[in-house]
Amino acid sequence: MKNSIRGLLVLVGLCAASLCWVDATQWVDAATGFPQVGSVWMRYGAWVVLCVLAVLASGLSVRRPAALARRSWSIAVTEIFVSIVYTLAGVLHAAMTIPKIQLMLKNGTLIYNQQEKITQYIAFFTQNCAADSLIALFAWLGAWALGTQAVFWLKNHGDSEPAGGIYFGMLSILYPCALALERFFAHTSSVYRVYHILQLCSVMIVMLFLLSLLRICFFPETGKARSCTRNGLLCFYLGTCCEFVFSLAQWCAGRLAIGELAVSGVIGAIGVLGLVCALCCINPEEKE
Repeated sequence: MKNSIRGLLVLVGLCAASLCWVDATQWVDAATGFPQVGSVWMRYGAWVVLCVLAVLASGLSVRRPAALARRSWSIAVTEIFVSIVYTLAGVLHAAMTIPKIQLMLKNGTLIYNQQEKITQYIAFFTQNCAADSLIALFAWLGAWALGTQAVFWLKNHGDSEPAGGIYFGMLSILYPCALALERFFAHTSSVYRVYHILQLCSVMIVMLFLLSLLRICFFPETGKARSCTRNGLLCFYLGTCCEFVFSLAQWCAGRLAIGELAVSGVIGAIGVLGLVCALCCINPEEKE
């Protein structure tokens, strides 16, 4: 029964990803993001159904805190994968600043006043490179924190916690927080641009899931496996099967830069981690 339920949850995600790909390539205007076929409320309704399914599936999670205090190779390997994706995203964010810095240095050679040159450099960095540099730093710190958590899941015996403590583990949430702020201020969305709304929602759910995972790592006695299952499945359905698939379709159509695809790739990778954690927590055969 347990394996059947797990397989069904994965199958639902694959079906959602297939429908999202067809929707993004056939039924949505790639240039504007407005639906051309079907109502926007049908799409919102489909996402609500996925959310309800995730909530119902969380009721099948383990109830005993001790059930989570065990070694898990699947979670460890997936966290290593996510940390690699974090690192690559940080490299891409840092690479976006290189042409800007080269242009700044080229223009700086035309300024002979040293004080004015320093002022121009500082102003240019704060206005053009600071955001990308800070987001890249957050991505690398998050990769470090997730790698530490992966080591914890490889050696978990029930009486340990990830190295560095809870505050070090919180570094994994800085990157999604920066993405949430960037999307909130950069996206000019309306309810009719459904996938832009989805991108705002998915990054918020990613933060909730990472917080749930930290709670399991550091405070397993609270027995919050249900919240981790719910948030993990939501990450998988909305982040991996919907947002990442839509971004991939946009990139294949030549309407999305590789850097923006990498950002959605991070969301998708965290969604895969959410699925793995949810499947590890689901056990309807467990007794109180």
